[in-house]
Amino acid sequence: MSNKLDLTGLSANLSNGGLSLATGTATVTVGAAGLNNVSVKGKFVPPVTAAGGPYALNFVSPADATVALAPTNLAATSGSGASLILAQACIVVHAVNLLGTLVSFQGKIGSVDAAGAVIGAPLAFPSIPDNATPVAYSVVKAIGALVNWGVTNWNTVVVNATAAAPITPVLTAGSANNIATLPTKPLLV
Repeated sequence: MSNKLDLTGLSANLSNGGLSLATGTATVTVGAAGLNNVSVKGKFVPPVTAAGGPYALNFVSPADATVALAPTNLAATSGSGASLILAQACIVVHAVNLLGTLVSFQGKIGSVDAAGAVIGAPLAFPSIPDNATPVAYSVVKAIGALVNWGVTNWNTVVVNATAAAPITPVLTAGSANNIATLPTKPLLV
């Protein structure tokens, strides 16, 4: 009996590009090493470099990672680019699409208490289309005020934003850890 692993069409992040939530801004930065070994459907895509950033959150369609969406800045229960109001949280997945563009996807919005603990249904990853590969994810909690994507700084007093990786037990707000693929469920911090 053969135990062959079929890697045909594998989408994976094979880089350690140092993606981080830029301090004092509403942007994402890429470390000096860049994201230069990302495959989408088995094909390496153009690199995302530090020199090209910092990068604004570029929300795209959950159906096609090449179709940009404008942030709505309205309270909503789901959808990429929906702002967060007081006591809401979501997971934002940062990915590279087949064009080599850094893009973002927003998961369904959930509720948090004043301390940032999730209330009710757990936060979950958004759907990621086949033409994008996740490279990191962020847990964003609006503990004190509205979060307007592209306007609200990651590290303001009222926003608790951390980037997470499934193997890191302690995370610092504003730091980011790359992932090769999305884990089965997010590590909430």
